[in-house]
Amino acid sequence: MASYIPSEGSRAVQRAKKQDEYMLYHKEADINSDAPFVTYDPSAPCKPLVEAPDGRRRLDWSGKGLTSLPKIPTLFENARVVNLQDNRLTNFPQELQNLVLMQTLRIDSNSINSVPGYIASFSLLTDLRAADNSISVLSTCIGRCHHLTSCDLRNNRLESVPASFGQCTRLQRLWLTRNRLKGSMPDALGQMRSMVSLRVDHNRLTTLGFELTYLTRLEQLLIGNNELLEAPRRMERCAASIRELGLERNRLVALPPSLQALSRLERLRLHDNTLLRRPPPEVCQRGTAAVLSFLRRTHAAIESGELDLSQCQLSQVYLPTREPSDAPERYAWSLIHCLSLRSNAIMELPLEMDLLASLEVLDVRSNRLSILPGTLGALTRLEVLDAASNLIQDLPDDMRGNVSLAELLLENNNLFDVPAVVCEMKALRELRLDGNQLADLPGGLSVLTGLTLLTASRNLFPSVPAHALTGLVRLRTLRFGTNRINNVPLEMGKFKEAHEQADLDEDEQLDETGQPK
Repeated sequence: MASYIPSEGSRAVQRAKKQDEYMLYHKEADINSDAPFVTYDPSAPCKPLVEAPDGRRRLDWSGKGLTSLPKIPTLFENARVVNLQDNRLTNFPQELQNLVLMQTLRIDSNSINSVPGYIASFSLLTDLRAADNSISVLSTCIGRCHHLTSCDLRNNRLESVPASFGQCTRLQRLWLTRNRLKGSMPDALGQMRSMVSLRVDHNRLTTLGFELTYLTRLEQLLIGNNELLEAPRRMERCAASIRELGLERNRLVALPPSLQALSRLERLRLHDNTLLRRPPPEVCQRGTAAVLSFLRRTHAAIESGELDLSQCQLSQVYLPTREPSDAPERYAWSLIHCLSLRSNAIMELPLEMDLLASLEVLDVRSNRLSILPGTLGALTRLEVLDAASNLIQDLPDDMRGNVSLAELLLENNNLFDVPAVVCEMKALRELRLDGNQLADLPGGLSVLTGLTLLTASRNLFPSVPAHALTGLVRLRTLRFGTNRINNVPLEMGKFKEAHEQADLDEDEQLDETGQPK
């Protein structure tokens, strides 16, 4: 009986089946490794390449000083990995067009000046490494490489990239570091939903050019060393993935509050942004955690109206400018009704304090303020000003405009006289002057008929200034402890009788005759 002889077609099918079985057993190694194949079982023997059923899988002509490619042997027609790096090629090799099964192409470290249209013939290409060349033209046909997952074009001369990159929906790594990219990237790149690592640092971009809304797998975004005027916005969708964000050496003025949502962010680079004011430089210098904390505080203030920047080691307060581009942020600040800057190292408040039109409570306790700006007087809703433990010697006359100010705390400053403008604050209910250098109170205080609490302990009073107190008909608490009082005016006894709840001080309270107990 005659034996069955398979047809050529059957042999091709059998060969393909053997090839599939071979590749299941012999997994391709990473192209950085010298070994073309590794086995799943390290103890199992690895077949030599010549035994691969359809020829050699790896064509390696790297580092041979080639200026052009010789004819590719038939044995390599089905090569999956082609290494041509570190040669002297000036043109993209046309000889590669026949390698339609190629999946990895390394042509880095040559002098190639363009990537031509026939790149589309490599329909199975997953990894393109073309760094360290002179590429200035990248064909739009790159978008037809639908299986492309990694594209490395670092250190070239590209001034733009084709929008067709957006069609490479499987692309996970796009590296364009150190090119000549200008303006912005194509908007279509915002559709690359598989993107994990995007590097466009060391270029001339002024804006990223696309939203990150759909890049939900993005882990690394490097856009430092450009000319960016603002950081990418709407990064909330990347919050669960992004780990590294490089924004160094740009022209940023402020970071968007949306960055506070990046819960997995491990490394944030902001150095050498000389114009950056929000967050302040001293916060940026303290690292990623400090920046995120600052941004989260400011973001929370958008909803609550209460901004807590205490203990942030601030030396200055940076408010939005009056430029049109700052209008949205200016509006957000205008809604804040409570601002705490307590326990920082602030030496002066900005003149733009009048932008805080809704401010009701301002806490600047424990700083290094010697003066307050006159623009505070424009805050007509301000009810509480805590400026204790500073270096203040006087208050600006413009603060007469604080018509709602009910509590003024000036303890532990450098006051030698009560500021004249205090006598014009008719809404005051509490005035705290402890720990200064006061020796007298102005008679004008008597017009503050709504005052219920006055404290002036730890000053230099030689006697209780009765002339300044007689008109304070609603005063209930009065403290003058730890002064140099050696006599108490007789009329102060009558004062105590008229104000049965008045507490002169724990150390110095008057008896029924008006003398200290």
